[in-house]
Amino acid sequence: MGEVLAALEPRDHALYVDGTFGGGGYSRALLKAADCKVAAIDRDPDAVARGADMAREFPGRLEVLHGRIGDMDAVLGARGTTSVDGGIVFDLGLSSIQLDDPARGFSFRHDGPLDMRLEPCGATAADIVASADEDGLTKIIRRYGEERYAGRVARAIVAARPITTTGELARERAECSEEGFVVQEAGTDEVRKILVAGGRKAGFTHHWSAAGGGGGHNQFCQQGVSHGGGYGRPHRADVDRDKPEQHEHTHFKRYCGSGNHS
Repeated sequence: MGEVLAALEPRDHALYVDGTFGGGGYSRALLKAADCKVAAIDRDPDAVARGADMAREFPGRLEVLHGRIGDMDAVLGARGTTSVDGGIVFDLGLSSIQLDDPARGFSFRHDGPLDMRLEPCGATAADIVASADEDGLTKIIRRYGEERYAGRVARAIVAARPITTTGELARERAECSEEGFVVQEAGTDEVRKILVAGGRKAGFTHHWSAAGGGGGHNQFCQQGVSHGGGYGRPHRADVDRDKPEQHEHTHFKRYCGSGNHS
């Protein structure tokens, strides 16, 4: 948190965007660090509901919007915001709140329905597991999980169907590979569109996957944004991101830079 605040340098009367509100940690830190305003975005309705409670603590300074970070330009435009003069922060990946709720179906620590959706619409992971053929599952697992044994895992899933719980899927995965599955993408083009010169962006992402952070890492490197190593972060869905004792042998990349990144 200290590194993110140092990168953003919060200042009074500026507007900041928390692109992945989650539990609201970054939004709260920004609002306490300066007399600024924060527009927060999250696609999880539960997170937006939590944000309403926090907004009451900071009257007129925090607005939590439902939407995706990849649609940031449109989400902010709907509230009349066309530029951000303060900065943008994001934390790509799942929150411990989502992992700790078995009903969300993200964690292999707890058996629950194979859902894995960040919002209650569209196909669940169970729907995809049930309907996709072996080739389709292989492509999904290889692309979004960077799974070296994608074909082997896909064959095991097809042979074991029906699979409807996280526990059942975890058992098939465990027999094939030590790698993990991931879920969540975010585009960085929206950040470039709306961040004005002088504004800053900061965030960190899991380096281990195209969907959970690796893709973001590559995009930021291509944009010439400075990056450096830092405190270890877990790379599996069954490890609690908020427990330092579980962070050994993992790492994260953090990114920060000015809005002038032409």
